[in-house]
Amino acid sequence: MGFPIDVVYLDRKFNVIRIESELRPWRLAPVAVQAESVLELPPRTALTTGTSVGDRIEITLDSQAVGAAHSSSAGGRNQPL
Repeated sequence: MGFPIDVVYLDRKFNVIRIESELRPWRLAPVAVQAESVLELPPRTALTTGTSVGDRIEITLDSQAVGAAHSSSAGGRNQPL
């Protein structure tokens, strides 16, 4: 990684349990044993979106975006994912 990132640690219910802002390149992020997953985001994303510990993250897919990405990766053919 050649640029800073925000690292957002999530528990199994997608609650934010820790945030490392602007983690510099080639640095190791602290381990959070309670974390089930981690989001790596552009620097300052957590700050500019107001994301804080205790927030719940909801991840949704835009069906049009998914279809467009799938069509281009399948050579224009629609196939089940």
